[in-house]
Parts: sequence; structure tokens; C-alpha cells
Amino acid sequence: MREVKFSEVLKQYKIYHFVEDDTEYRQVTISIHSGVSFRGTKFGRDIGRKRQFVIDLEEYPNTFIFTRQGVQNGSYGIAPKEVHGCVVTENMPMFSIEATLNPEYLEYYLQTNHFQDQLQALNASGSAQKSIHEKVLLQLNILLPEIEEQKSIVDEIKSVENKQSKVLEELQTQSKLINKLRSSILSDAVSGKLVPQDPNDESAEVLLEKIKAEKEKLIKEGKIKKQKPLPLISEDEIPYELPDGWVWCRLSNVCKNIHYGYTASAEQTCDEPKMLRITDIQNNSVNWERVPHCKISDEEMEKYLLKERDILVARTGGTVGKSFLMTNVPVKSVFASYLIRLIPSNFINEQYLKLILESPLYWKQIIAKSMGTGQPNVNGTSLGELVMSFPPLEEQKRIVEKVEKLMATCDALELEVQNSKTETEKLMQSVLKEAFEN
Repeated sequence: MREVKFSEVLKQYKIYHFVEDDTEYRQVTISIHSGVSFRGTKFGRDIGRKRQFVIDLEEYPNTFIFTRQGVQNGSYGIAPKEVHGCVVTENMPMFSIEATLNPEYLEYYLQTNHFQDQLQALNASGSAQKSIHEKVLLQLNILLPEIEEQKSIVDEIKSVENKQSKVLEELQTQSKLINKLRSSILSDAVSGKLVPQDPNDESAEVLLEKIKAEKEKLIKEGKIKKQKPLPLISEDEIPYELPDGWVWCRLSNVCKNIHYGYTASAEQTCDEPKMLRITDIQNNSVNWERVPHCKISDEEMEKYLLKERDILVARTGGTVGKSFLMTNVPVKSVFASYLIRLIPSNFINEQYLKLILESPLYWKQIIAKSMGTGQPNVNGTSLGELVMSFPPLEEQKRIVEKVEKLMATCDALELEVQNSKTETEKLMQSVLKEAFEN
């Protein structure tokens, strides 16, 4: 296998064209993952640089193009048929691939460490946009076997790619099955099918009476406002029968209060409390160092201060309905206005309530209530009216414990799948290394 300069197998060509204002021109884009593709059309009057260059795939059917500013990030590729006749600027130099180089071989070679190490070692020039000139790129080396061997290498890699694709498809299927398993666990958890019932447990009906008394006391003390009566649950709202000791109720029935967050501007440098926003909550966790501060009075602070057991729900946008349980509040913090806070009663396990807010039944209702015209959103009233299943308190604890164990198993399965994906993706680099370096 010979090692030659790219200048021996790539020959630059330039077909000049000066654009005219009233003529429509086709253009290309070169992206990191998709290579060269058709971008769209523009009239000449809207094209900044009037001197352009035409891609001619009739004369040069195998054309390689890169962008001077983006080549080190992977902005290069072989021009597909649909970009024939498109115009490009001088910053997208074009090269005809010589007959001694199989275009598919070139595509695979460009993925190898042998090429990438050379490419990244180049010193880009320019003060604003760093660029690599084609004269520099053409001095890089390519491993070049005979044309027949190039085809054999391409066929071998394609065969491995096909097998890799099938393995990745299977792993994707496994990921979907794990997600279905998680959903099934949550469905069983909130329908009374996950753990056995104990007739000695205090019934949920008794708990609801205790919660009612708890709220009436808070109203008398002026800590919460009296709520409007909740609508009765109709038969149409009940999706299935619950075990003895369970009841259907509405979300407001099990919460001391449901209210919106605080409206204020975020302050990056401030001695005031932090203000938790929707964007600060990622994958059921918060990086408190990145949460901004806000200015707030002592009176307002009392109303919006976050405490353990609070549950926050996103009320608008693409994350509408997503929830976060405050299990630890390491800093003094309030919460922003695009979040709704649920303050669970002392007679419901907050982790069970979090399971409710992750269950398929919850999401079905959220989607129905939030989807309409414009941006998806849910208000505090509609959130409080969501129907939920409510088991005895002791059973809630057993359910939470069981779900934690089952979800840990799902996590382990998911990790295995992810590790398999990583190893499968590494396989291609191993195949490329063996094919081009041995």
C-alpha cells in the first residue's frame, strides 16, 4: 500500500460564473454529519459574492468539496448528483477525484485516525475565521492501494457496516422495550397491581378526611386560601377499578396548596436567594451552581421559599407537565413563575405522588389539557383537577420501595444496552484501522 499526497489523486477545478441579479441560482451546504447537500435557491441580487464557481458533475462526476473554515470540524464530502449545476464561493474549493482513487474508499479513509490526526495537526490561518487553504490540505497523505484492493476494502467495510446497523437496530429495540417496561411498572404501581394489599392498612377514604381537616386548619390560620369546590369525578374519568382501600380523587385533594412561582429578573451576581427555573431542571436533577439569584422581599420569600417534599411542575412549553421532587434544598431558593408548586399533604407519601406525575394516566390527562392552539400549557386549576389513584399510606410506602428496586433493574439493563452501543460504534473504528493500516 503506497502513501501519496492528496495532490496526486485530487485535482482542483474552477468554473467561474458571475451571478446576475434576476437569475435564480441553486446553492449547497456542507455539514459535519450529512456532507454535501442541496441547500435551496437564491436570486443573484441576494448573493453577496458575485463571483461564484459552478459544480459540474457531467465533466467531473466524482467531485470532492470542502469548506476552508470548517474542514477541521468535518465539513467536507463528495458531491451527490442533485447538486450538479449549483454555485459555490471560493471558500468551497472543488476537486475531481482521479481514476486511481475509488470515491467510496476516499469517504471511508476520511474517517480514519490516519487522516484525522494529520488534519487536526494543521495550523489554521486567519484572525477571525480560522481556515485551511486547499494548497495545505493537498499536502496531506493518503494510503493508496491498487484500485482493485480499494474496492475489496470498501466491500469489507460495507459488510461490517451492514452487520453493525442490524446490531444497533436490535439495541434500539431493546431500549424501547426497557422504556415500555418502565411505563408498565408505573402503570401497575398506581393501579394497585404492583404490591399486595393489606386489609389492616388505614383506608385512603380516612386519609382524605384527615387531609380535609388539615387544610381547614391551615385556612383558619390564614396560611392558605379556601379553594373552590372540585368537580365530582364522573364515571367517564375513571379508567379502571381500584383495589379495596383505594379511592379515586383529584390532585388538589392530596395537596395543601397548588400555586405559581415568583416573577422576577434573574440576577447572576447577587446576595439574594436563588430562583429555580424550568431550564435549571435537567434529568430530575439541578446544578445549583448555575441557578441564578433574584431580588425578593421577606414577605414574598415566605410565600415562595422552596422546602423539602415540594413538587414543581412545568406549566408551559416543550417541558409542560414534567415534575421535580425537592428531596434536598442545599441553598435558600424560590421558584420562577413558569413553574407550579404542589405542596403535598402530610398524609400522602411525596415519592408516591411523584410516581403519579410520571405515570401514563397522568401524561394522558396532561396532553389532553395542555394541547390546543399555540404553545402547550397547563394552569394550576386544571392541574389540580387531574384524576389520580390514592392508596393507603402504608401501601404507598411499599409501592415506592418496590418501584425503586424495579427501576434500578431497568437502569442496569439500560446501562448494558448503552455499553453495547458504545462497543458496536467503536467496532467501525477498529475495522477502519485494520483495513487502512494493515
